[in-house]
Amino acid sequence: MLTRSLIAAALLAGPAAFGYDFSALRRLGPVSDHANAIDPASRARIARLAEQAKTAGGPSVAVAVIPGLYGEPSGAVAKTIRQAWGDDILILMAMGERRVAVASREGLRVDEDELLERMSGPLSRRRTGDALTAAVQSVVDQTGGRAARPRPFPFVRYAGWLAPVAAVAWLLIRRERRTSGWSAGHAFRCQGRGGFGGSAA
Repeated sequence: MLTRSLIAAALLAGPAAFGYDFSALRRLGPVSDHANAIDPASRARIARLAEQAKTAGGPSVAVAVIPGLYGEPSGAVAKTIRQAWGDDILILMAMGERRVAVASREGLRVDEDELLERMSGPLSRRRTGDALTAAVQSVVDQTGGRAARPRPFPFVRYAGWLAPVAAVAWLLIRRERRTSGWSAGHAFRCQGRGGFGGSAA
Protein backbone atom coordinates (compact mmCIF):
# COMPACT_ATOMS: atom_id res chain seq x y z
CA MET A 1 0.00 0.00 0.00
CA LEU A 2 2.83 2.35 0.87
CA THR A 3 4.56 1.54 -2.42
CA ARG A 4 1.45 2.44 -4.41
CA SER A 5 1.19 5.75 -2.55
CA LEU A 6 4.79 6.61 -3.38
CA ILE A 7 4.30 5.77 -7.04
CA ALA A 8 1.14 7.90 -7.19
CA ALA A 9 2.95 10.82 -5.55
CA ALA A 10 5.81 10.53 -8.04
CA LEU A 11 3.43 10.50 -10.98
CA LEU A 12 1.64 13.57 -9.67
CA ALA A 13 4.95 15.35 -9.17
CA GLY A 14 5.68 14.81 -12.86
CA PRO A 15 9.04 15.82 -14.36
CA ALA A 16 10.09 17.63 -11.19
CA ALA A 17 10.38 14.29 -9.38
CA PHE A 18 12.93 12.87 -11.82
CA GLY A 19 14.55 15.96 -13.35
CA TYR A 20 13.34 17.29 -16.67
CA ASP A 21 15.68 16.97 -19.67
CA PHE A 22 15.43 20.44 -21.17
CA SER A 23 18.03 19.57 -23.82
CA ALA A 24 15.36 17.36 -25.40
CA LEU A 25 12.91 20.26 -25.73
CA ARG A 26 11.81 20.52 -29.34
CA ARG A 27 12.68 23.63 -31.32
CA LEU A 28 9.64 24.76 -33.29
CA GLY A 29 11.34 27.62 -35.10
CA PRO A 30 12.43 31.08 -33.88
CA VAL A 31 9.49 30.92 -31.46
CA SER A 32 8.86 27.70 -29.54
CA ASP A 33 5.76 28.20 -27.44
CA HIS A 34 5.34 25.03 -25.38
CA ALA A 35 2.91 26.74 -22.99
CA ASN A 36 0.43 28.12 -25.55
CA ALA A 37 1.00 31.59 -24.14
CA ILE A 38 1.53 33.59 -27.35
CA ASP A 39 -1.18 34.58 -29.81
CA PRO A 40 -0.57 33.68 -33.48
CA ALA A 41 -0.08 37.28 -34.61
CA SER A 42 2.60 37.93 -31.99
CA ARG A 43 4.27 34.62 -32.78
CA ALA A 44 4.54 35.56 -36.45
CA ARG A 45 5.80 39.05 -35.60
CA ILE A 46 8.52 37.73 -33.29
CA ALA A 47 9.61 35.12 -35.84
CA ARG A 48 9.77 37.75 -38.58
CA LEU A 49 11.87 40.07 -36.42
CA ALA A 50 14.29 37.27 -35.52
CA GLU A 51 14.63 36.20 -39.14
CA GLN A 52 15.24 39.77 -40.31
CA ALA A 53 17.92 40.27 -37.67
CA LYS A 54 19.75 37.13 -38.78
CA THR A 55 19.44 38.04 -42.46
CA ALA A 56 20.90 41.48 -41.73
CA GLY A 57 24.01 39.88 -40.23
CA GLY A 58 22.90 39.85 -36.60
CA PRO A 59 22.85 36.88 -34.22
CA SER A 60 20.33 34.07 -34.40
CA VAL A 61 17.70 34.67 -31.72
CA ALA A 62 15.25 32.09 -30.42
CA VAL A 63 12.40 32.33 -27.94
CA ALA A 64 11.34 29.43 -25.73
CA VAL A 65 8.18 29.57 -23.63
CA ILE A 66 7.75 26.68 -21.20
CA PRO A 67 5.13 25.82 -18.57
CA GLY A 68 7.65 25.69 -15.73
CA LEU A 69 11.24 25.17 -14.60
CA TYR A 70 10.58 22.04 -12.56
CA GLY A 71 12.82 23.24 -9.78
CA GLU A 72 15.78 24.15 -12.02
CA PRO A 73 17.42 27.63 -12.10
CA SER A 74 16.11 29.69 -14.99
CA GLY A 75 19.59 30.70 -16.15
CA ALA A 76 20.77 27.10 -16.28
CA VAL A 77 17.67 26.04 -18.19
CA ALA A 78 18.13 28.83 -20.74
CA LYS A 79 21.77 27.86 -21.22
CA THR A 80 20.89 24.19 -21.70
CA ILE A 81 18.23 24.93 -24.30
CA ARG A 82 20.44 27.39 -26.18
CA GLN A 83 23.28 24.91 -26.41
CA ALA A 84 20.93 22.14 -27.55
CA TRP A 85 19.36 24.31 -30.24
CA GLY A 86 22.57 26.00 -31.37
CA ASP A 87 21.23 29.57 -31.41
CA ASP A 88 23.40 32.57 -30.57
CA ILE A 89 20.88 33.97 -28.08
CA LEU A 90 17.93 32.36 -26.35
CA ILE A 91 15.17 34.18 -24.50
CA LEU A 92 13.41 31.91 -22.02
CA MET A 93 10.08 32.57 -20.37
CA ALA A 94 8.79 30.20 -17.68
CA MET A 95 5.10 30.83 -17.20
CA GLY A 96 4.64 28.97 -13.91
CA GLU A 97 7.40 30.79 -12.06
CA ARG A 98 6.97 34.04 -14.03
CA ARG A 99 10.67 34.11 -14.79
CA VAL A 100 12.61 35.40 -17.78
CA ALA A 101 16.21 34.44 -18.55
CA VAL A 102 18.62 35.06 -21.42
CA ALA A 103 21.48 32.82 -22.50
CA SER A 104 24.01 33.86 -25.15
CA ARG A 105 27.06 32.36 -26.73
CA GLU A 106 30.53 33.51 -25.74
CA GLY A 107 31.32 36.96 -27.08
CA LEU A 108 27.74 38.23 -27.01
CA ARG A 109 26.45 40.23 -24.07
CA VAL A 110 22.82 41.08 -23.42
CA ASP A 111 21.75 43.47 -20.67
CA GLU A 112 18.88 41.64 -19.01
CA ASP A 113 17.89 44.70 -16.98
CA GLU A 114 17.33 46.70 -20.17
CA LEU A 115 15.45 43.78 -21.69
CA LEU A 116 13.20 43.41 -18.67
CA GLU A 117 12.57 47.13 -18.62
CA ARG A 118 11.17 46.94 -22.14
CA MET A 119 9.06 43.93 -21.23
CA SER A 120 7.64 45.39 -18.03
CA GLY A 121 4.88 47.45 -19.66
CA PRO A 122 3.35 44.66 -21.75
CA LEU A 123 3.78 42.15 -18.93
CA SER A 124 1.87 44.40 -16.54
CA ARG A 125 -1.00 44.28 -19.03
CA ARG A 126 -0.64 40.49 -19.42
CA ARG A 127 0.35 40.82 -23.07
CA THR A 128 2.88 38.03 -23.34
CA GLY A 129 3.29 38.31 -27.09
CA ASP A 130 4.03 42.03 -26.96
CA ALA A 131 6.46 41.49 -24.08
CA LEU A 132 8.46 38.90 -26.01
CA THR A 133 8.42 41.08 -29.11
CA ALA A 134 9.96 43.88 -27.02
CA ALA A 135 12.50 41.41 -25.65
CA VAL A 136 13.62 40.30 -29.10
CA GLN A 137 13.83 43.91 -30.28
CA SER A 138 15.95 44.74 -27.22
CA VAL A 139 18.33 41.89 -28.06
CA VAL A 140 18.52 42.98 -31.70
CA ASP A 141 19.30 46.56 -30.69
CA GLN A 142 21.92 45.56 -28.12
CA THR A 143 23.76 43.21 -30.45
CA GLY A 144 23.98 45.52 -33.43
CA GLY A 145 21.14 44.07 -35.48
CA ARG A 146 19.41 47.43 -35.99
CA ALA A 147 19.56 46.90 -39.74
CA ALA A 148 16.65 44.54 -39.28
CA ARG A 149 14.39 47.55 -38.87
CA PRO A 150 13.03 49.17 -42.05
CA ARG A 151 15.35 51.89 -43.29
CA PRO A 152 13.69 55.30 -43.79
CA PHE A 153 14.21 57.38 -46.89
CA PRO A 154 17.32 59.60 -46.63
CA PHE A 155 15.21 62.76 -46.48
CA VAL A 156 13.16 61.40 -43.58
CA ARG A 157 16.28 60.16 -41.82
CA TYR A 158 17.95 63.57 -41.83
CA ALA A 159 14.83 65.73 -41.59
CA GLY A 160 15.64 66.61 -38.00
CA TRP A 161 18.89 68.28 -39.08
CA LEU A 162 17.43 70.39 -41.90
CA ALA A 163 15.98 73.20 -39.77
CA PRO A 164 19.16 73.84 -37.70
CA VAL A 165 21.37 73.66 -40.80
CA ALA A 166 19.11 76.06 -42.69
CA ALA A 167 19.17 78.52 -39.78
CA VAL A 168 22.97 78.45 -39.57
CA ALA A 169 23.27 78.87 -43.34
CA TRP A 170 20.96 81.89 -43.24
CA LEU A 171 23.03 83.53 -40.50
CA LEU A 172 26.25 82.91 -42.44
CA ILE A 173 24.77 84.42 -45.58
CA ARG A 174 23.73 87.54 -43.67
CA ARG A 175 27.21 87.83 -42.21
CA GLU A 176 28.76 87.38 -45.64
CA ARG A 177 26.57 90.12 -47.05
CA ARG A 178 27.77 92.54 -44.38
CA THR A 179 31.47 91.84 -44.94
CA SER A 180 31.52 91.54 -48.75
CA GLY A 181 30.12 94.95 -49.71
CA TRP A 182 26.43 94.07 -50.01
CA SER A 183 25.84 97.06 -47.72
CA ALA A 184 27.40 100.15 -49.37
CA GLY A 185 27.88 102.16 -46.19
CA HIS A 186 29.63 99.27 -44.45
CA ALA A 187 31.87 98.72 -47.48
CA PHE A 188 33.10 102.28 -47.33
CA ARG A 189 33.95 101.96 -43.66
CA CYS A 190 35.96 98.82 -44.41
CA GLN A 191 37.90 100.66 -47.11
CA GLY A 192 38.68 103.46 -44.71
CA ARG A 193 40.14 101.01 -42.16
CA GLY A 194 42.16 99.10 -44.72
CA GLY A 195 43.65 102.15 -46.51
CA PHE A 196 41.81 101.59 -49.78
CA GLY A 197 40.33 105.00 -50.57
CA GLY A 198 40.49 106.66 -47.18
CA SER A 199 38.99 110.06 -46.62
CA ALA A 200 40.81 113.04 -48.16
CA ALA A 201 42.88 115.12 -45.84
